[in-house]
Amino acid sequence: MHIAALASAILSDPESNIKKLKELRSMLMEQDPDVAVTVRKLVIVSLMELFKDITPSYKIRPLTEAEKSTKIRKETQKLREFEEGLVSQYKFYLENLEQMIKDWKQRKLKKSNVVSLKAYKGLAEVAVKSLCELLVALPHFNFHNNIIVLIVPLMNDMSKSMLKTFLCLRIKEVEVKKDTEDINKPKKFMTFKEKRKTLSRMQRKWKKAEEKLERELREAEASESTEKKLKLHTETLNIVFVTYFRILKKAQRSPLLPAVLEGLAKFAHLINVEFFDDLLVVLHSLIESGDLSYQESLHCVQTAFHILSGQGDVLNIDPMKFYTHLYKTLFKLHAGATNEGVETVLQCLDVMLTKRRKQVSQQRALAFIKRLCTLALHVLPNSSIGILATNRILMHRHYHPIVQKFAVHLIAGAPSEGSEALKPELSRRSAAELFEAYSMAAMTFNPPVESSNSKRKDKVLQGDSFLNEELSQLIKRHCSQVATQLPLDFTKCLETSLR
Repeated sequence: MHIAALASAILSDPESNIKKLKELRSMLMEQDPDVAVTVRKLVIVSLMELFKDITPSYKIRPLTEAEKSTKIRKETQKLREFEEGLVSQYKFYLENLEQMIKDWKQRKLKKSNVVSLKAYKGLAEVAVKSLCELLVALPHFNFHNNIIVLIVPLMNDMSKSMLKTFLCLRIKEVEVKKDTEDINKPKKFMTFKEKRKTLSRMQRKWKKAEEKLERELREAEASESTEKKLKLHTETLNIVFVTYFRILKKAQRSPLLPAVLEGLAKFAHLINVEFFDDLLVVLHSLIESGDLSYQESLHCVQTAFHILSGQGDVLNIDPMKFYTHLYKTLFKLHAGATNEGVETVLQCLDVMLTKRRKQVSQQRALAFIKRLCTLALHVLPNSSIGILATNRILMHRHYHPIVQKFAVHLIAGAPSEGSEALKPELSRRSAAELFEAYSMAAMTFNPPVESSNSKRKDKVLQGDSFLNEELSQLIKRHCSQVATQLPLDFTKCLETSLR
């Protein structure tokens, strides 16, 4: 309650209550052994959320001696005191978190510490998570470089989850070597001597004003140039690929391999064309080794076709062995609740059949269509919909309404208009999007199942009455069939008995 009261007061009026941050931060030293761990964790998280909320959207710089001696308005003085107090408390808070992490890494605690080493691990984890949150939420604010310096060494770990952080890189383009000068390169301003030689006095005057305006516009833009961004992305991705290739070459049976294959599948279109041949050989040897799980082999196939669909398009490489592997192993897909591998298969099929349709023979396409139709009968509805959206071919009737719609649509020849045409919400979505939309992972059925009451508005039959009615209808129908083969008198007698 005390933590909540302090936090509420700071949030309601940060400028007036900035000193309460110190009071709240002092609770990081809670000494009661019964509640010390819980209190410290709550204070860490509360302070982290407070700093995210009350921190301004600009970096606070220290005041010069001249600025300190200058007389200012009361409101300005209040703002300065708030900014100074905020930066000071933020710095002390980061130092507290850093000390917690150092204590845990060294496995040494002071004798006066009331928290056990085992419990201290939880404190260090909360401290790391809070630092990461602050780095993401406040990349513009003071001490962000200090946070990076503190966090990056913690990535030095043999765990495969460290490699998976590469998958979060938002890199879509890299530098491509060009012989000609980049047309996007910023224009270079003329020197004074160049102006003197080529321009008249009036032209020099206009040129000077033009260049001044252009400089101001560049400064006001306050954003990285495309060239600088591409260079940074290229350098980052080169480091990522060096890491991936080293593991592929020296540690093919390492637990890190799944993360490497997943990363290669994501960034394959950005790999330098010089590595394509060697990489395809390595991927095929991994598949043939039999040491990979099914999901890992799918990532190999996915990587291979991303390579061949990008810059590898110009290479004379026949990927038949990768087609053969996927075709043979399609029935290994998990047909139960996990749907494991289905999404990756849909992505593989898209890049193997759809994007490479000019290079795929009719026989190969028909073989995949037949196998996929068989597979669609075994899997959950969202997987069936994704497969049907991929191959657009005939499928049996099905209990799921969306599967039915796709089946009818395909039977009619996939028309774009008319009653058999698909609605835009189905036709305009990719196979992977449909797979996700109709997933049953959350134990829900999409679309919702209609109740029996809505299906039978005029007549509700339950329990014995339902069974009896069905039975009487069955007897009447059977008797009418038999009656056509009996004498007239016996038929009347039977009808009378039924009444």
